[in-house]
Amino acid sequence: MSSSRVAPATPREASPRRRWLSRTWPPTARRSACSCSSARREARTARSPPTARPLRGARYIVCGEPTENRFAAGSKGCLRVAASARGVAGHSSIAGSGRSAVEPLLDFLNRVRAIERPADPVFGPTTMNIGVLEAGTAPNVVAETARAEILVRTGEPVAATLDAIEKAAGKEITLTVPYRSDPMRFRVPRGRRGEIVAFACDLPLLTAWGEPILIGPGSILDAHAAQERVELSEIEESVSIYQDLASGLLQEGDEYLEGASFMERSPPGP
Repeated sequence: MSSSRVAPATPREASPRRRWLSRTWPPTARRSACSCSSARREARTARSPPTARPLRGARYIVCGEPTENRFAAGSKGCLRVAASARGVAGHSSIAGSGRSAVEPLLDFLNRVRAIERPADPVFGPTTMNIGVLEAGTAPNVVAETARAEILVRTGEPVAATLDAIEKAAGKEITLTVPYRSDPMRFRVPRGRRGEIVAFACDLPLLTAWGEPILIGPGSILDAHAAQERVELSEIEESVSIYQDLASGLLQEGDEYLEGASFMERSPPGP
């Protein structure tokens, strides 16, 4: 009978990044910052919004959206709207058989496309994308259901855009709003140039987890595309950026960032 030997388990060697963290951040200070990736996982699983569950001791939250490793000074607000229509199924060979859900949905989408989309002097033009369009079950069946999803990114408060979409919906269209966030400005380290990005992110929903800072490797031009990628050299560069950012915030606090602190700029809660 053959026998096998199992080597005794040994503690896994800490990665260079973990060794740097342990050496640089005292235990009480390691809670002063958290990543947006962990915040997003929490937001997806939490029963209550993440803004209702502050992280004890956290003062800053860093989101690694693709900014080409450049600090962002602001990002647009985002409004996601799901629209649906209902009809009555029937055989398409018979005139007047059933009532199509497609036609009222298409009429609604045409009205939405005609809504004036203002440009903000800081955040730039408002963009809209009809990214999902589904209806029916077969070409010989009058469609009983139809749905679409619309995403708007804007530098204006999203309430105005939502109001215009609701007016365009009329009585035949049912709307739900799975996601909404207003545009947001961010501070950047002193001496660093901040840029306004065209996309939106989750940071406006996570302000209870610390002052938001936006910077990450990769380009938004490669996101959601067939060639979506992040160059390894950019990831390596981002490690140094995050190390310097964490060290600066831990050593200098709000003085490390340009402008008024987040708490000073935020309106008082209810």
